[in-house]
Amino acid sequence: MKRSICPVARPLASGYGRLAILLLLSPLAVLAGCATDLTRRDATGNPQVARMSQEDLARSTPNPPAVPDTEDIVRMSRSGVPPAQIIERIKAGGGRYPLTPEQIDGLRARGVDQAVLDHLVAAEHAAQQADRADREARAERELARQYGYPTPDYRDYYRQDYPWGFSPYLGYGFWPHASGWYGGVRVW
Repeated sequence: MKRSICPVARPLASGYGRLAILLLLSPLAVLAGCATDLTRRDATGNPQVARMSQEDLARSTPNPPAVPDTEDIVRMSRSGVPPAQIIERIKAGGGRYPLTPEQIDGLRARGVDQAVLDHLVAAEHAAQQADRADREARAERELARQYGYPTPDYRDYYRQDYPWGFSPYLGYGFWPHASGWYGGVRVW
């Protein structure tokens, strides 16, 4: 046995009725939000803005870790800081240490652990490789911009070894589309 719904509520129970109610009530909710004044205003009616003091700003802004120089590394090594902690401080600082072999020998003589020296050399080598790759990518992008070539990111894998506009192709077609071997040089 079906439940009877009153004739007034019957159109509202359908999907379109719910949509109509939603469309009628949403502008009211927006208007109620616009009429509510949650900000404090000054005598001229402008909203008051709460500003942070310099001390609060300094406390809320994190200070970046200082980059330890070679003297700091020697001081930490002599004071007994473990090499893993020194390496973490170097990583956190993000500094670069282009050391010559003589400087490395001098740091070793002053008490810097070999693991720290190995990390310094490896980090500088990785930074130099990243710089070289960045320079090459910038130069290639500049050439692509000057001559209108597509950048390597969008270059077709099969066309990359051939001059622009030429590509050899070879394949074997199957029935019903084609049959036998085909090939040639595609020019576009």
